[in-house]
Parts: sequence; C-alpha cells; structure tokens
Amino acid sequence: MIAEHRKQRPGNETLRTQVDLWMGNWEREKAENERAVEAAAEAAEGWTLVTGKKGAGGSGKSVSASGVVARGIAKNKALGLGAAAGVVKHKAQVDDFYRFQKREAARDQLLLLREQFEQDKQKVAKLKAARKFKPC
Repeated sequence: MIAEHRKQRPGNETLRTQVDLWMGNWEREKAENERAVEAAAEAAEGWTLVTGKKGAGGSGKSVSASGVVARGIAKNKALGLGAAAGVVKHKAQVDDFYRFQKREAARDQLLLLREQFEQDKQKVAKLKAARKFKPC
C-alpha cells in the first residue's frame, strides 16, 4: 500500500526535473511557433518583423530575426492585421493639444449650438404661424 502510494507521488527532486523538462519543451515550442508566425508574416506581406529585447541584459534596441537593429516598433503592432500593420500611423496634426485649443474648440462648439438653437426657434415660430386656424 505504501509502496504504491510512493510510486504515484515521486519526490520533489523528481517532480522538479519533470517540470523543468516540460517547461523547456513548452518554451521551445512557443519560440518555434513565434518564429514560424514571423517568417510567414515576412514572406506573405513583404516586411520584416522587428521585436524588442527584454530583460536586464537587453540593450533596449529592437532587433529583427536577420539581425537588423531598429527602434520604436512594437511587436503587438507589427503582428496586427493588414499589410502595413507594423507602420505607426500618426495624424498630421494633433487637435486640442494645448489647453487654449480645447477652450477655443469648446467655445466654438457652444457658439455653433447657439446659432442652431436660434435657427430652430425661428423654424418652430414659422410652423406655429402656418398652423393658425383660418375659418373661411
């Protein structure tokens, strides 16, 4: 009874070696899958995936699989949909960047709403005038 129990539950060292082997295999498979996805993306869409180095040993530079060093392209954006997913799209001009721009935009919006309100008021007055009862 005790022998069967011990066979079913190996010691900590045995478990540690089994888990280390399993994790090593899993990490290897994950890295291979990522490389396959990157290679497929490069082949299909004609662009090179650039990823950042992580960890204390990383220099902060981004390096592609072929060794090309670049900066500023996030892996998540590069793996997005579309042919130009790795390209960061910027607006030509950022609206309302400064506080005074926000105030001016709010003021302009308020003036526009007031003008529309006055126009609507006049329209309602015309409709009311047209509804007057005129017995013949």
